[in-house]
Amino acid sequence: AFASCSKLTDCYCYASTVPTTSTIAFTNQYIANATLHVPAELIEDYNCSDPWYNFGQIVAMTEEEEKLPVNGIMVSPVDNIIFSLDGRPIQKPQHGIYIVNGKKVVIK
Repeated sequence: AFASCSKLTDCYCYASTVPTTSTIAFTNQYIANATLHVPAELIEDYNCSDPWYNFGQIVAMTEEEEKLPVNGIMVSPVDNIIFSLDGRPIQKPQHGIYIVNGKKVVIK
């Protein structure tokens, strides 16, 4: 889900239990430089779970953050990286629809 997101600085996980995910969810990503924000009562669980314990910091969300609605993922466009519609980075795109700089692009 976050593979090749080299500029990830903060990740918020609102789940009531630690999600199970593959370690490749963060491939080519520098999560050691990012902060994971989680419910306070789950910090120790995240610290003991792969790949979550690889984050540079795991901190408790504030009460205000816990009440915010989750409306999606906020990202900054990454120049010169082409993604498939399911979010995977593409090295050599063929004909089809891709995401480039945060916008859908058709390659004919």
